[in-house]
Amino acid sequence: MTIEELFYLHNQTIFKYLYYLLNDEKLAEDFTQETFALYLKYQQTIKEGGARLV
Repeated sequence: MTIEELFYLHNQTIFKYLYYLLNDEKLAEDFTQETFALYLKYQQTIKEGGARLV
């Protein structure tokens, strides 16, 4: 699955969840983008099963 497909499928859900937590639209947008940026950075590790939630 490409990053574009992941973004299309999960962007709204991630944004809504972050907005619920933060109650700040701009911060929710920033953190949503950061989520996908981190995925790009660590996607090989994630695919190999080596990612851990901290």
